[in-house]
Amino acid sequence: MAGRAKPGGSKARSIYLMAKPQKILRLRKARHMKRPTDDEHYLQDDLLLRNHINQYHWYADNFMWDEWSELLSEDTEFEVASAGRIYSGKAETLERCRHGLESRYQACQHAIVNLRFEFESDVQAAGFGNIIFAGVPDKSEPGNCYLSGGRYNWVFVKRNGRWLTRRTRIEFVWESSDAATSNFFRSPELSS
Repeated sequence: MAGRAKPGGSKARSIYLMAKPQKILRLRKARHMKRPTDDEHYLQDDLLLRNHINQYHWYADNFMWDEWSELLSEDTEFEVASAGRIYSGKAETLERCRHGLESRYQACQHAIVNLRFEFESDVQAAGFGNIIFAGVPDKSEPGNCYLSGGRYNWVFVKRNGRWLTRRTRIEFVWESSDAATSNFFRSPELSS
């Protein structure tokens, strides 16, 4: 990979890397974060985490809970700040998230955008993103849906060469007015 300085800028501040001949990816060094050993390593881990998040919402949208749980560390924590609830460990997180979606919706869609990752080391990273969520309680009435939006904060750890979600914090900042289908501003009740 060849690097070159931004025209009019210093190579220390901005680096351009050729990922493919037709694409130029620009990387900026941030003062507050340590970078992995080199820019290629940084790009690889950034793409791995983006794929991790794509799997995270794809599996949830399709109620593929075994696959979804494989993205979590055993000691994961999941906080829904807007509802004042925290789940500890993979088993509780899986059960609560599964129940929270399946008990309310026959179909759902997560759109997680504006992703940003900061690498604290080669084995730990923080992640940030925005979410728009749509849930359909009855597939025969797709026009009757619940909508909400908020912000994600994650902590990822790399274990045995794989990135896993160690901590999730989500805070919803808006939702549609249908309180009956609300998932993120009140706690779901689990059946006993």
